[in-house]
Amino acid sequence: MYESQKNEIEKQFAQHNLAKDMAKAHEKASQPVSAGHVRSLKLGNLVLLVVLLLLVGWLCFVLGVF
Repeated sequence: MYESQKNEIEKQFAQHNLAKDMAKAHEKASQPVSAGHVRSLKLGNLVLLVVLLLLVGWLCFVLGVF
C-alpha cells in the first residue's frame, strides 16, 4: 500500500514538472525572433544548400554522369 501511494505521488510530481516545462517551452517559443537571427538562419541554410549542390556535382563528375 505504501508503494502505491509513493508511486502516485511521484506521478503527480512528474505531471506537475511536465506542465511547468511545457509552459516554459511555450513561453520561449512565442517570443519574437530578431531580424538578425532570421538573417543568420537564412545564411546558414544558403551555405548548406551550396555545399550540397557542390557535393552532388562532384559526385556526378566522379561517377561520369557529366
